[in-house]
Amino acid sequence: MITTTPNTKPIYDSRVNEILEGLSQGIRRDQLAERFGHKNFKTLDIYMRRRNFKWDHLNQTYVLSGRLARGKITPANKAAIIVEMMNEPDFDIQQICSTVGFKDNRQLAEYMRAKGYIWSSADQTYRKELQPSSDSLHDWASFIQHYEPILRWLASNKDRISDWIKPNQKGTLPHYMIPGKLTRKTIQMSETLQDLAVTFCTERNLKQHELFEAALIEFFRKQGYEIDNFLEFP
Repeated sequence: MITTTPNTKPIYDSRVNEILEGLSQGIRRDQLAERFGHKNFKTLDIYMRRRNFKWDHLNQTYVLSGRLARGKITPANKAAIIVEMMNEPDFDIQQICSTVGFKDNRQLAEYMRAKGYIWSSADQTYRKELQPSSDSLHDWASFIQHYEPILRWLASNKDRISDWIKPNQKGTLPHYMIPGKLTRKTIQMSETLQDLAVTFCTERNLKQHELFEAALIEFFRKQGYEIDNFLEFP
């Protein structure tokens, strides 16, 4: 009985090379499928499987379906093939360097960095460094453009905003040097509020006019009333 061994040798036609190169540049699989006239990425997978490649979900690229045959490899596909070789148990880094045409591990590492791969000490292999897509960059630019006026306003008023939302430490009260001499002003308020003001001033060792001055200044500021030009800060 005659048996045949299926041919697992990868077929590097021009489209395969362009697909692998596009993936190494961060182009998504569905975008490449559309570029080459495929219905979706699944038909692109079929095309690549017929040329003895399979999709590697972890590294987001196509790799060889079977074991890598010994011999030299075309430079356009080195990065993906190096990752595939390192997925083999007990791989020999010197053998990999020799197979793909590098004299040592340092030269291989420089090549992988240039192709956008980083070394994972935990996984003991190279992983594709994810790059932001053009869509995400566009979304971020649109976000900045839309909210830039608000961000500028926040930046120009950060000190005032900080004063509004940052609580004072217990036992402290902002003090202001207000030009002009003290005058008497009689105002009416509820007995409860009057008792509260007296108790507060007694506990904090304050004069009542200091309490009411600070309260009025904070009120004017929160209402957007510009009064800083009339104040002298200690």
